[in-house]
Amino acid sequence: MSASGRDDGDHGRRFGRRRFLELGGVSTTALLLGTGAVHSGAAHAFPPRLGNPFTLGVASGDPLPDGVVLWTRLAPDPLAADGRGGMPAEPFGVRYQVAEDREFTRIVRRGAVEATPELGHSVHPEITGLRPGREYFYRFLAGNAVSPVGRTRTAPAPGAAVGKVTFGLASCQAWTGGRYAAYRHMADDDLDFVVHVGDYIYEGGSTRTLADFRLLHARYKTSPDLRAAHAAFPFVTTFDDHEVDNNWAGDVPQDSTPDFRELRANAFQAYYEHLPLRIHARPSGADMTLYRSLTFGDLLSLAVLDTRQHRTDQADGRFIAPRDPDALDPARTMTGAEQERWLFDTLAGSRTRWNAIAQQTIMAFYDYDPGQGVSINHDQWDGYAAARDRLFAFLTERRPSNVVVVSGDWHSSWVNDLKTDFADPASETLATEFVGTSISSGCGWRDDVAAALGANPHVKFFDGDFRGYTRCTVTPEEWRTDIRVVNHPADPDGPAFTLASFAVADGVPGARRLDDAGDGVVGRVTDGTDGTPLASVAVQARDTAGTVVGTGTTGADGEYRLLVTEGTYEVVATAGCYETVTRTVTLRAGTLARMDLALPRVAGAVAGTGKRLAGARVEATESDIVLENAELALAVAAVTEDGQLLGTTRGKVLDMAVRGHADQLDWINLTYASAAQPDGTEAWQQVSVRNERVEIVEDGPARAVVRAAGASSDFPALVVETTYTLRPDVPWVVAETVFRNTGGDTVSAWVGDAIDHDGAGQRSGVAGHGTISTPYGSPRRYVPTEPWIGMTGTDPQTYGLVYDANPPGLLAAATGNWVLSMLPVDIAPGAEFTLARRVVAVDHGGAADPFAVLARLYRAG
Repeated sequence: MSASGRDDGDHGRRFGRRRFLELGGVSTTALLLGTGAVHSGAAHAFPPRLGNPFTLGVASGDPLPDGVVLWTRLAPDPLAADGRGGMPAEPFGVRYQVAEDREFTRIVRRGAVEATPELGHSVHPEITGLRPGREYFYRFLAGNAVSPVGRTRTAPAPGAAVGKVTFGLASCQAWTGGRYAAYRHMADDDLDFVVHVGDYIYEGGSTRTLADFRLLHARYKTSPDLRAAHAAFPFVTTFDDHEVDNNWAGDVPQDSTPDFRELRANAFQAYYEHLPLRIHARPSGADMTLYRSLTFGDLLSLAVLDTRQHRTDQADGRFIAPRDPDALDPARTMTGAEQERWLFDTLAGSRTRWNAIAQQTIMAFYDYDPGQGVSINHDQWDGYAAARDRLFAFLTERRPSNVVVVSGDWHSSWVNDLKTDFADPASETLATEFVGTSISSGCGWRDDVAAALGANPHVKFFDGDFRGYTRCTVTPEEWRTDIRVVNHPADPDGPAFTLASFAVADGVPGARRLDDAGDGVVGRVTDGTDGTPLASVAVQARDTAGTVVGTGTTGADGEYRLLVTEGTYEVVATAGCYETVTRTVTLRAGTLARMDLALPRVAGAVAGTGKRLAGARVEATESDIVLENAELALAVAAVTEDGQLLGTTRGKVLDMAVRGHADQLDWINLTYASAAQPDGTEAWQQVSVRNERVEIVEDGPARAVVRAAGASSDFPALVVETTYTLRPDVPWVVAETVFRNTGGDTVSAWVGDAIDHDGAGQRSGVAGHGTISTPYGSPRRYVPTEPWIGMTGTDPQTYGLVYDANPPGLLAAATGNWVLSMLPVDIAPGAEFTLARRVVAVDHGGAADPFAVLARLYRAG
């Protein structure tokens, strides 16, 4: 923060971030002091025998003009199984010091607090009496141990003329094993504070108790890069869903979690125990007050929202689905009535030049269906349209100055115009939304967003390839946002890049793109036959040693960008149904080199390793087997294990796509042979056929053949062998499975296949029963009128299994998430049964009935 017309003098001297880190601001080594005891009521002095109590670092938060809140937690053994951090169940005294210099020769505040077991031995002293707009250093002392030194900064005085405020925006930091490249680079940036809008941790199904949540937070805090960022800047934090439970809403968990209020209370307490939050945010059981506002002189007001604790339950629990009519219910709320009134009052009373709203999920409308329908993410503001309408009506009527919304959640970078009518591109732009990419969490829905960008002209920028953070620089004249990204989120030694920069001018809502020059390679990838731009093509930059140093994906226009520094690289473009193309490019510092690539279509039918299909959902690696022709590509697992098919993934279909499209599958479980008839919500998860051998029999070009051989775990004497055969220029692979009974008893089994589609708008089809979109928890059985099942989504690919004959007794089960075939068979000793089908992927062209293509294929024979 810089104030205009002031002489800061020595007291306000800025201390370089790099210099601060070099001087040891993030060291976790406990230093020894004198052994003077701390007396604070019944608190004990921390005993040196327990080790370093400051393993989780230090932090500051919520800067006010006269002070900040400080944080640390005593945890000499942070990952102790009981969640107590290696601390005895008794209080200990902790001292703190705040100084104007890092050497602590000018200490301005000191005090003592108790670290109690009830709060996991965390402390949150609120420091007051500091000067506004000034840099300070702080540390904690416990016994004869001294914490790492933290740096913080107070907010400017209310109404003071401020020339600049710079802050970072962070969210979604899935555990990467301890290193966070984005935080490593953020810690070296020149920021006044950091806003974290949620998904600070990622819970799991077994995260339930207070000890569970404490351990999870502690594990994240063992990251030196996360600790470095906290030590470098004050943080302003709010939670999203994964701090508690995926997609929780108010008192409603995602699934039927028993005692959810108790789980929520445990999650809230651990969240408070591990972050620099003021006393007003201390939870009372399952309730916690997180929404609040901060002001930075006359320049910026920041309203921080909680859009989880008080919201209505989602109208549709599916990932992305056709808009449920309940999403338009005027009674629906994202914030609760009290917080909504508070937000309106805060904005109405603001006297600053810029008004930021920091919140969790994307506020702009986004239609994921590029066709005639409307598909939305019901967890975002689209699922709470009336709440957004009320906010926009307030902005239209009261006109607070320069509203900018900063969001997270969606693991990708967006720049959105917030319109009075999203259906009318000419309607008024009320505000701008910047959605920050994730620190480390992947964007599996990148292709779903990219495919529908043309239907959403208010989205001015989208990128789902890169992880990083967002830097916002606010001056009286403009708001500038720099999208800072890294190639490898777990590699802190790799460089950071500015992917794009945007500015919003004072008094002019809507963002404009700034000069995007910089280091890197750009280009367009096209079909070598007809010149059509190719979307979702994976593009890599490899250095002279063959190491992949940059990755990118083409958008709908075929354009890609690789973020690399000066040097010579091989640019490699890979996509299913096309031959891989490699070209060499030399890049000069500070320039963008252009490399356009035309990909030849695959000739004939081939099978091999060393290639992956296109798409964010691709699971198979280059060690698995790809079958492809000029129409279709399919990956069969040779080594990869899927977590849902653990131990039985080999020989199953992991990825599949039509030429020019991205994979939308999780997998096709082809095949199973189970003793019990599949039933219930988990009917799809049949893990009974284990293939011991997966091999290429023929690699083309007349045909490509892959064979998988194994047995049924339910029937050890039942040998199962599946042969995949692909011929040129057809949109299917013939899969023939032979079940051979090598035992002495008749085998009575249920056999069949399952499809799990992971794309947006997922829905199933069973012959004679139309489109099936029932919720995951409500599976139904069906009798197909013809022998086929299928799945599709907003992407225009139909996936299907078309059986060669109409086997008597063929049944199906389905929800909107998965579809399953099942057939009862009796196989006598020494006999065999053959199940033959075509594994199909076709572009249905936006047809009203996306499964009609499967019916036509069956009838055509």
